[in-house]
Amino acid sequence: MSIILYPLRRGVLVTGDLLRVHDREFTVWELSDAGWCRSSAQAARRTAIQVLGVETGLVLAALLIGTAVAGPSPAAVGVGVLNLVVAAILVRASAARWPDRLELWADHRGVPTLLYSSTDHTEFHQVCRALQRALELNRYPLR
Repeated sequence: MSIILYPLRRGVLVTGDLLRVHDREFTVWELSDAGWCRSSAQAARRTAIQVLGVETGLVLAALLIGTAVAGPSPAAVGVGVLNLVVAAILVRASAARWPDRLELWADHRGVPTLLYSSTDHTEFHQVCRALQRALELNRYPLR
């Protein structure tokens, strides 16, 4: 019987000998060079950042044109700044709502393989630590 390093939760199990992710199983001693990375930003988050960029350009253009036509207006500048602050807060909220996906990679029988991915950063790092402990157990087995 093997030591359970990460109990079966959300389809993931890590023991001293085995990594099971949903319906795929990997024998720990066949894994090497494990590491993690961030995947590219999600589409909704990229769109929110693009909208902020376009909105910033529109607010600046409106302020420049308004100032050229009617003269400087503190009220218009205040509304423009408030608009940009609210947009920046919404972009930050989108980053919290749609976090980056983290990916756990390793060489499985010499082939780079995606083992696990998740947007839940806490759970992801727990799985990473469990796999690291399993790899260490297999590298230096107890006698």
